[in-house]
Amino acid sequence: MKLMATITVIILALLMGCKEPFQKEPGKLLVVSTTGIIGDVVGQIGGSLIQSESLMGPGVDPHLYKPSQGDINLLMKADLIIYNGYHLEGKLSGLLKKVSRTKEVYAAAELLHFNELILSDHEKNIPDPHIWLDVNLWIKVVQGIADKIITTDPDNETVYQANAQEYLAALRHLDEELQTLASQIPATNRVLVTAHDAFQYFGRAYDLEVRGVQGISTLAEPGIRDISTMVEFIIQNEIKAVFLEASIPDKILRSIVAGCRARGYMVKLDGNLYSDSLGSRIEGTDTYIGMMQHNMKLISQTLQ
Repeated sequence: MKLMATITVIILALLMGCKEPFQKEPGKLLVVSTTGIIGDVVGQIGGSLIQSESLMGPGVDPHLYKPSQGDINLLMKADLIIYNGYHLEGKLSGLLKKVSRTKEVYAAAELLHFNELILSDHEKNIPDPHIWLDVNLWIKVVQGIADKIITTDPDNETVYQANAQEYLAALRHLDEELQTLASQIPATNRVLVTAHDAFQYFGRAYDLEVRGVQGISTLAEPGIRDISTMVEFIIQNEIKAVFLEASIPDKILRSIVAGCRARGYMVKLDGNLYSDSLGSRIEGTDTYIGMMQHNMKLISQTLQ
């Protein structure tokens, strides 16, 4: 009896651990995005005509993301695959290249003109991939995504175009809102210190100097010298606050705050900012617009 009970428990545990196989909704275009930020755009444009699926959920760091077998299965069922490009999805790049042999794969950010980009590596001419943090650049990407969806499903062009124009109008309004909030930050406080160097486009768009402890990618952790340099910069420039990022561990920034306090300088540790992923519905950061509003409100209020 004990043996039978044990076997029953094991079988139930295995059944509970099994996920339901992915189901493609009949009659809908299946568009798979790498990030939730892109997935939100697809949902805004496609509405009820599209089944929008994202590989990376809230709080996921795309620089470190490793694809699962479930991801591979999902990609192989997709009608269209959209990713950011410019090496954002580092560990997915090889898989996306293989899938592109049989599937339509689109690098959304790579339609931008080179002179619109910020370089993360000047010697190798490698662009910073975080272009969505400049709303005006993202507007161009959104239009490109809409065009690609229409090319994939031309029968529903009228609906896609109408949805896209409505969303683009909302993005233009968002940019105006962010500019207003940014203008409220005093000139002496317009320095944004973050966990990794994701906010350069944001800084350029909204007139902020940006300093990241880590580089563009989060693959390599900063060393003691990098932390000491940032501590010195914060003290010398009397920085009011440093900002956590939702998808980046807080250990490094806490070390910097502790280093400042050890030298008698109190700097506020604030957050979370959303850089590489969306947040939660409860916080209102589960959409691109909500994420950008949250970021600027937090920065503007903290640095005033």
